[in-house]
Amino acid sequence: MSWWTVLYALSMLARYAPSRWTETLTLADSQIASRIEFLLDSAIDAVPELLWGELYRLSEDDG
Repeated sequence: MSWWTVLYALSMLARYAPSRWTETLTLADSQIASRIEFLLDSAIDAVPELLWGELYRLSEDDG
C-alpha cells in the first residue's frame, strides 16, 4: 500500500503543480531530486512484481 500512496502523491504533484515538479526533479537545483529519482527507479522494479504476485494469488484462489 505504501508504493501506491507514494506514487499517487508524486503523480498529483506532477499533474497539478507541473512547474514545481520540474523544479523538484532538476538535479542541479533540488536537494531531493536524486532521492526521488532513486524512488521512481525502485518503483519500476517493485510495483510490477507486487502486481504480478497479487494477480497470481487471485487466480490461484479462483482455481
